[in-house]
Amino acid sequence: MTKARRTKGALPRWLQHRRLIVVEATLAAGLVEEWAQNWMLRQSTIPWWARTLAVMAMFLGLLALVVALIRNAARQGAATVTQVAGLTFIPRLVVHVALLALLFYGYARSFGLWRW
Repeated sequence: MTKARRTKGALPRWLQHRRLIVVEATLAAGLVEEWAQNWMLRQSTIPWWARTLAVMAMFLGLLALVVALIRNAARQGAATVTQVAGLTFIPRLVVHVALLALLFYGYARSFGLWRW
């Protein structure tokens, strides 16, 4: 028996479409969690212990969300992004770069690091 050989694409494995979707989904979930935690921590009418429990629950919820996103993104996201990119004649890599740049901007603004 011989092992089936996989053909290598032009891009390295870490730049493959499905892996980029998983990275983008994970970063988006982290950014949403950051915004939600910041909002929760600013609520002065809620007792400190309730805010602490809420932030802990958000973190656990984020982990569950990331696992769910990874499962679904690899299946459905690849097909959806491929269809959209096919309709607009935009290469998939350009779409991924744009999404990662938008996430970069979101993180920089969230942490007060954006200088422009």
